[in-house]
Amino acid sequence: MKKYLGNKIRTKLIFTAVWVFIWYCVAEGIDNEILLPSPLNVVNCVMQIVTTNEFVNVLFSSLERVVLSFIVSLVLSIIIAAVSSRYNIFNDFLSPIILILKSIPTMAFVIIILIWLDKNSAPFLIGVMISFPIFYDTTLNAIKSVNKDLINMADIYEVGAVKKIIYIYIPSVSFAIQGILSSTLSLILKVVVAGEIYGQPKYGIGASLQLEKMYLNTAGIFAWIVIIALISIVFTFLSNIVERIVYRWKRE
Repeated sequence: MKKYLGNKIRTKLIFTAVWVFIWYCVAEGIDNEILLPSPLNVVNCVMQIVTTNEFVNVLFSSLERVVLSFIVSLVLSIIIAAVSSRYNIFNDFLSPIILILKSIPTMAFVIIILIWLDKNSAPFLIGVMISFPIFYDTTLNAIKSVNKDLINMADIYEVGAVKKIIYIYIPSVSFAIQGILSSTLSLILKVVVAGEIYGQPKYGIGASLQLEKMYLNTAGIFAWIVIIALISIVFTFLSNIVERIVYRWKRE
């Protein structure tokens, strides 16, 4: 298993190096730092950004919005999905709202929420609104897909409601959510950054991206993109840890 993972990581690193080399060749051919900066200039910009005094504030402001959006969205979706699974009429009542949340373009949400809220709070709510339908549908389907025979057996042996939730429903919901955890966290990061670009809070990755754009510093924009990609990789790594925990829990 370790050999397989080692080979997989090695392959990804090789292909990443190939793409960086292609990038370097294209940048050299264009020879215009505004259109396409070279990888070396982008790396230099990354180093300059991470060594500034404001980097920690910028990074943690965005991560705070992402994490809060994730927690609020997840908790709300679990509570509301639990009620919807119990009462179909409530699910029917919510279905138009869920459909609207799924259908409206992200930028439309950004514009509307920026009208409603201040520039610091808007990116957080944007993350909640975009991720809520995903968590809601996943949680509701996980609850509904619980084995009915298992529920009937629990009823026969007079298993209490709390134990049913802990030993039947929570493992099912956890297993379903871990499958979308990495992609949803990355999505929340993207929409929060988009909200920051338009809202321009004092600190935020999106605000920094917009500032680089104003100065036509394409290398700086690419540098922030690299930082965002690294954050997504960290999210994926953490999601994989959660996945291993959930799988171990389900086997037990």
